[in-house]
Amino acid sequence: MSGVVVTAPVAERAWALPSWYRHLAEQTQPPTEIILLHSGHKGDETWQAIENCAAEFGIRTHRLHDPSIPHQRHDNARFVTLARLRNQLLSTAKIVTDCDVLFSLDTDIMLEDTTTIERLVPVAETFGVASPLLYLHPEMKWTVNAGMLDEARQLESAAPDVIPREELEKWPWCRAAPTPAALAGAAVQPIDVPMAAIVMSREVFASTRYGNHESGEDIAFGIALKKHGHRAMWVPSIEARHVWDEKSL
Repeated sequence: MSGVVVTAPVAERAWALPSWYRHLAEQTQPPTEIILLHSGHKGDETWQAIENCAAEFGIRTHRLHDPSIPHQRHDNARFVTLARLRNQLLSTAKIVTDCDVLFSLDTDIMLEDTTTIERLVPVAETFGVASPLLYLHPEMKWTVNAGMLDEARQLESAAPDVIPREELEKWPWCRAAPTPAALAGAAVQPIDVPMAAIVMSREVFASTRYGNHESGEDIAFGIALKKHGHRAMWVPSIEARHVWDEKSL
């Protein structure tokens, strides 16, 4: 394998980038390089944080710029923008790196388990896509970065404390629940919708793209994966943490 490239769209994340880079640098299999697509004003705090972190942690970083102004979190129009940005990152990685594996990792996801990349890469090489379990905050038992599209089968079994039923009925996917065996060991589970932390083989990132969907670009990506004959696998025993702001770091 020629290496791992980490990609992410990034805006207004100067507060998160030092921790994000540090966790990547501490991996037993650190990334070969990073590609960040910066949205917003060139030269702002996030722009400078990218430069500072790349120098401090010694990871080669490609810093691209998109002039579009970031959307508010609850503006669903952001899904169209995110699909465009994520596709630009996949295409750029295909051209500017010879890495065999791409880790699409949002900059508010902290890889506190130092073996995350080392353990996920073989799963991605075997199946196409691999994802970890994401914790939102300590008070919640678990939240996940994985979903299932089989709504008829999943609605009744979905844990009500994970996502409200009215949301399940509105969206074409629901949260996947990790099995006890997968939580305890290295077992993998098939999923339809990987989100926020996605390790993928070159075959996947060279050909599969995000699309527009009113409930999120991740759903469109999951549908495209199936269309291209790829499989997404979830390894819930590998945990990562999803942070919302500086106070939650």
